[in-house]
Amino acid sequence: MATLSILIFFTFIYTAFSAKIVLFLQLSTNKINDVGSVYAAGFDFAVEDQPFNQYYFKGPSDRAEEQLRKQIYEKKIRRSHGDQFVSAEKGIQLVRDTFCAFHVERTVAHYLVDKTFSNNQKCSLRFVRSIFKSDMPYLSIPWNSSYIKYFIISFRRLAETGLQDRECKRCYAKKPSCEGKANTFVSVGLIEAYFPLLIFGVGISLCISILILEKLVHKYIKLH
Repeated sequence: MATLSILIFFTFIYTAFSAKIVLFLQLSTNKINDVGSVYAAGFDFAVEDQPFNQYYFKGPSDRAEEQLRKQIYEKKIRRSHGDQFVSAEKGIQLVRDTFCAFHVERTVAHYLVDKTFSNNQKCSLRFVRSIFKSDMPYLSIPWNSSYIKYFIISFRRLAETGLQDRECKRCYAKKPSCEGKANTFVSVGLIEAYFPLLIFGVGISLCISILILEKLVHKYIKLH
């Protein structure tokens, strides 16, 4: 009777532990909201293979937090067999298939994600601001130039007629939309359930040991 009770008890422990694992696997977090938190979470890093990315990551830069840039490059990007500067297609594939963060132009990422990710993958994807400061474009002309007035009128005209908005939509891909996150089934295998199985095995061993001990004690009492 004691053996059966212990068996049922550890079965309930195994079921509860497995359910808890599934809950943790499906739970989202809001703690990852910048490059520093991505680095602290233990993600691998990859960078789009562009000359300006190599320039900014490989050397000191006043456009980023230098300590974080140095840590990311030396511990995540620099490799003995070659730095983690990859094509946009390869980087997006790493994001989809592995535990990896990819530094890439947003427009390129939006286009590739929309083409290669499933809806559930799009819903679980997250973008964070780059480690480098963004630049604002400027149009430089002489201070007292007569062209200032013409440029102001022209730019306002482009905005009012919708030409600027149309060209932006044509040139820049939108962020892929999430069409509602569907419930996904997450299986729990032997690796995830190792700890409860270990407890279960220890419990069975103890039960067998106690049973043998009881038999020996009972036999000893009968002989005496």
